[in-house]
Amino acid sequence: NLKIDCLVRREITDPDKLQYAKDMGFPDYYLGIDYIGAKKAGKRIHWLAPSTYPVIEMILERVKELTNKQRALLIYYRESDFTYFLPDAIRELPEDEVESRELVGHV
Repeated sequence: NLKIDCLVRREITDPDKLQYAKDMGFPDYYLGIDYIGAKKAGKRIHWLAPSTYPVIEMILERVKELTNKQRALLIYYRESDFTYFLPDAIRELPEDEVESRELVGHV
């Protein structure tokens, strides 16, 4: 279970390590995944190999794109204190009461 902002990016400050990264064609930063460890291990950062940075960044960007609608819906549910789960189209109906036939196509 990862947060959407789980990537940790830190600049390489050591001049020797920075030069080595440049010589090897690697980025000039460290990249890690911030997560909560299992069995009460606490918050941790798993530092990645530089060769994996492009793949990991692409995967997380794609996950953000694919889950954007669901995350927005979850935020909406949380803001309503989980008291309103109906689609907006139903909420916008003019009457206070909704009949089951009005739900067709919405649920």
